[in-house]
Amino acid sequence: RMFVSNKGILNTHHWSSVWYQWILNMRGILYVREYDEEVPGRPTRLVYLFSNPAVTWMALLAIIIFLVTASLLARHRDMKFFSNRRQAYAAYVYTGAFCFFSWLSNLLPYILVDRSSFAYHYLPGLYFAEILI
Repeated sequence: RMFVSNKGILNTHHWSSVWYQWILNMRGILYVREYDEEVPGRPTRLVYLFSNPAVTWMALLAIIIFLVTASLLARHRDMKFFSNRRQAYAAYVYTGAFCFFSWLSNLLPYILVDRSSFAYHYLPGLYFAEILI
């Protein structure tokens, strides 16, 4: 029901963004715009919400590294090198998979639904990506 109701929201907003812009930190959101009283039309104070680029890019890099290492561990799990470290690698994969799927489950509704969304929708998922760092 929530999916259907969100899918029905078709209004657009000037500061709306799409999900891939959040991951790449391409667009923020303007919260406050105050104008100078002496010079009409000239903004004097603007307050934006942007993610920290270092954190955002490191989180994306951590997700990519996790996916690569987890797939390599799955492919080569029968090698002798991994046999005595199986519990440590299993803990890494389970913890990383939890964080990855939590991150993905936050993004998935915005990928599937074409509605007006903003950069702050990505913040809960970003926390799980930061744990992977």
